[in-house]
Amino acid sequence: MKLIKSLSLYSLLLLSLYSCKNGTKQPDAYGNFEVDEVIVSSQSNGQIKQLNLTEGMSLTKGELLGAIDSTQLVWKKKQLMSTITSLKAQLPDIGVQVAVINARLENAFINQKRIRELQNADAATLQQLDNINNEVLVLQREKESLYTQLNTQTRSLLAQIEPLQMQIAGVEDEIDKCVVKSPINGIVLTKVAQEGEVTAFAKPLWVMANIDSLNIRVYISEPQLSTVHLGQMAKVTIDAPEGKSKEFDGKITWISAQSEFTPKTVQTKDERVNLVYALKVRVKNDGSLKIGMPGQVYFLD
Repeated sequence: MKLIKSLSLYSLLLLSLYSCKNGTKQPDAYGNFEVDEVIVSSQSNGQIKQLNLTEGMSLTKGELLGAIDSTQLVWKKKQLMSTITSLKAQLPDIGVQVAVINARLENAFINQKRIRELQNADAATLQQLDNINNEVLVLQREKESLYTQLNTQTRSLLAQIEPLQMQIAGVEDEIDKCVVKSPINGIVLTKVAQEGEVTAFAKPLWVMANIDSLNIRVYISEPQLSTVHLGQMAKVTIDAPEGKSKEFDGKITWISAQSEFTPKTVQTKDERVNLVYALKVRVKNDGSLKIGMPGQVYFLD
């Protein structure tokens, strides 16, 4: 029995020496890749007229994907524009109306000058000069009154038009929101709505994610917590064909502030630990990383 134990210890020692010699190291943590999902919701109410989406489809930001019925909004815009056209037709033509009184005033000035010259030559009476002076004064006051009246009328009509124009801008914004576009670059994970359905504001249409970079969520024990920090670099590996592994550069972007019980599906460096801390390591995806894929993480000093 002692011989067997001695041989076992010797074998373990040799295995340990072989591992150190070949530079092998156990991963600091294990986990699975995940993404930050984006729930794309409707920005309008109405029937979905078109929604060109399939799960797994790759989308680019701003890509046109469909439309929600905007018929009622279009009619509302036309009604508002018709009201504005009617109000604009009531705007006074200040130039034309003032031109008439200016012509009368100019003629009065001519007569005033002629009568003044005649009066200086004793060919016209003082009464005639007073009459023309009064006529000029009346016309000047009439012109000022006309200006005030026309400006007041114009301001009143414009005051009615301005809020209508603001309403049109609001309706146009609602019409624009009836056009369904992709908010980010990414792939469609789940299609929630279908063409022909009636949707409402904030109701989900589909779920998508940007997979240019993925997070691997791992769990570490409390003793490991003091050895990691935000921004720390890490090496992430995944299994590759023929028993090999593929490496990626990663960075710790999130560390949970609270401990939790070890998830059943997650291994940790010390399986005897009951409470662990979750953290995320951000990895740039070259196309080989998939959501849910397992990986191993090695923290770098």
